[in-house]
Amino acid sequence: MRYILIILVFLSVGANAQMVIKAHANYRPYASPSVNLLLDDYPNAAAAYSLRKLDKDYTGSAIRVRRSNDNSEQDIGFTSSGDLETASLKTFVGANSGFVTTWYDQSGSSPARNATQSTAANQPRVVNAGTVERQGSRPTVSFDGDNDRLINNSINQAQPITCFLTSKNNRTGTTTYSIFYDGYNAQNIFYRGITGDQANNFTIAAGNASYQFTTASNTDFNLFYILLNQLSSKLQVNNNTELSAAQTIGANNLNGISIGNIRGNPSPVIGGAGLLGLITELVFYGSDQSTNKTGIQNNINTYYSIY
Repeated sequence: MRYILIILVFLSVGANAQMVIKAHANYRPYASPSVNLLLDDYPNAAAAYSLRKLDKDYTGSAIRVRRSNDNSEQDIGFTSSGDLETASLKTFVGANSGFVTTWYDQSGSSPARNATQSTAANQPRVVNAGTVERQGSRPTVSFDGDNDRLINNSINQAQPITCFLTSKNNRTGTTTYSIFYDGYNAQNIFYRGITGDQANNFTIAAGNASYQFTTASNTDFNLFYILLNQLSSKLQVNNNTELSAAQTIGANNLNGISIGNIRGNPSPVIGGAGLLGLITELVFYGSDQSTNKTGIQNNINTYYSIY
């Protein structure tokens, strides 16, 4: 809790009496960050989900959280520095667990493309028995690998589509998929385990079943750069070599978003196809952002210290 000491100094000068208010040197007002944030420098995102503030002029919250003991819900916003307001999150949830019912879209799209989940059993977790889920020092959203999913059914974005994703896959050594995100008509990035032509790889696809674009997987916290543009598609993990598609990955639109699980409009959730792991930030552009890629990656990596 922040305590503010206000010193009141009264100066009496007859009819011109004044009251002078001085704030303690440690007082900092809750206001928008003064420096540019990611979407200030790289605007026009199609949808943007994060546990940090992405636009200094954004006035909404980061997430809406349900606490496990009584199913009450509360919006959780940002501190004056643009971080998730974990103090109010912990005060609200207490020793219980907290689950994300809404991940608010910060893109400025109208209407907002918030990602929601009304079914309690399918809500990813942000607080575990009183402890905020974190990747390093940063708060994160944890998906259970089974049926957790946040969905938005209003976006319908044709290729080219660029995505920047900070995520961690904890599933290894099985044939089960880990879906980071999917569109309702098969436009996704996922991990698949030990068998099949995508074994132990991160894969992106947009409807072409005969070709799946892959790169070797790991269980690290990664920054993914994904450009879905048929034959011109690209995939990069962290600052490793950028890979280019050898043939088209498919031409599907991003028609709806399913974060953390396989597609459905808006159901069903397919158990066992979900992400077993973490997502902290997911930003979509309805354009080819290859010329801005390095700047966007640097902004994200500076905040999360991924590589």
